[in-house]
Amino acid sequence: MAIAADVERLFKESMEAFGRPDVVVHCAGIMPLFPIASGDVATFDKVIATNLRGTFLVFAQAAQHVPGGGRIVAFSSSVIAKSFPTYGAYIASKAGVEGMVHVLANELRGRNITVNAVAPGQVRTDLFLKGKSDALIDELKKMNPLERLGLPEDMANLVSFLVASENSNQKEKFIMKKIIMITGASSGFGALTARALAKAGHTVYASIRETKGRNAPQVEEAKKFAKDNNVDLRTIELDVASQASADAAIQKIIGDNTRLDVVIHNAGHMVFGPAEAFTPEQLAESYDVNVLSTQRVNRAALPQLRKQRRGLVVWVSSSSSAGGTPPYLAPYFAAKAGMDALAVVYARELTRWGIETTIIVPGAFTGGTNHFAHAGSPADKARAAEYEAGPYKGFADDVLKGFASIVPADADVAAVADAILKVVDTPFGKRPFRVHIDPTQDGAEVVNAVSDRVRAELLRRIGLADVLTPRPLTSPLQNAA
Repeated sequence: MAIAADVERLFKESMEAFGRPDVVVHCAGIMPLFPIASGDVATFDKVIATNLRGTFLVFAQAAQHVPGGGRIVAFSSSVIAKSFPTYGAYIASKAGVEGMVHVLANELRGRNITVNAVAPGQVRTDLFLKGKSDALIDELKKMNPLERLGLPEDMANLVSFLVASENSNQKEKFIMKKIIMITGASSGFGALTARALAKAGHTVYASIRETKGRNAPQVEEAKKFAKDNNVDLRTIELDVASQASADAAIQKIIGDNTRLDVVIHNAGHMVFGPAEAFTPEQLAESYDVNVLSTQRVNRAALPQLRKQRRGLVVWVSSSSSAGGTPPYLAPYFAAKAGMDALAVVYARELTRWGIETTIIVPGAFTGGTNHFAHAGSPADKARAAEYEAGPYKGFADDVLKGFASIVPADADVAAVADAILKVVDTPFGKRPFRVHIDPTQDGAEVVNAVSDRVRAELLRRIGLADVLTPRPLTSPLQNAA
């Protein structure tokens, strides 16, 4: 820790593997004991180099790379106040650590980064026990009101408390803040999810197109939400119909954070009317918005996730891809079925890279989103009029009334955002492949359970069972982390 090049390399390689660090905990130290009268300058210099110079070097790197809202913790010692004989060099080094903690906290003012020192007393570690007799240890135990030595777990719990996000429950385990990008976040599921994730302590990029045009009010609403709730919610220009726009947005996010942890495919658009009245160009447009958009974003984002050998891709599908499919929604249903199929196969092509996939399957929500209110209509008005003038007169209203009749009065679109948040905060390797949030119970959950099981069984039969489970990190550096 006393070699600047080694500390710099530690941060560099860690960031290449995992991205920018949200939390830095520095606890490296040595404690050789000798009287000052010995004049042992060599040992004194070694203690100062490891304990104090090492802290300075780690703090310097942490100050450069820990993002806003991050945490920095260093280990001091309660022995500073005891002045025990033979502890001169150790006390001098740890007193210096505490001084630097105060200074760095002031230097980072305005960045919402906390800097704390943990000062353990007598803790049962190899460093503390070395050279001490059983009789001395028993005597030291009695100095503690609990009449025991501290445990490393005590220190770990304290550090966990210090690095927990401001929004977390102190009784809950600390969840590392993630860098998240969600498409189609101007309204509906996207806006609700972006806000829920931000309130949970994550850095969220809510992607919206035309941020300086027709969606400028939504951008201002997001800024106000972030300010009012003291959360890290950021809007970013991204038109999912443009590869250049997707590339630029993802590069901006990576440039800001050196990593990207979660990609959420939420952008989509519904159309409503008799299938025959839609032009082929309209069907192509529906496919573009609901399916090709995910491919553009994936091509922009997946190289970073593969480089990290870790990440999560969330796809917001639809129960229509497997459940009930009322008429007059054919182009939308076809596109969503295509997206779902793409998600299933993508999942198996990413597991060996350590990238997880979860498919969110919302059912019909007739309120709380703009799906039906902003649904597109057939371009061929004459053909649509023929349906309205024929045996399907009033059929559009019948479909909408039918939907409304089966959606429970307490159906809340926020349940979709809550489900996505739960998936994001679930530990690696334990995330579900598919989650249904369907207040109408249209049968999609039953059909998908069978379909997913059949697909998985085929993979096992052809010797590809390993792609059903995300592969954990395997490099020496990653294992050490």
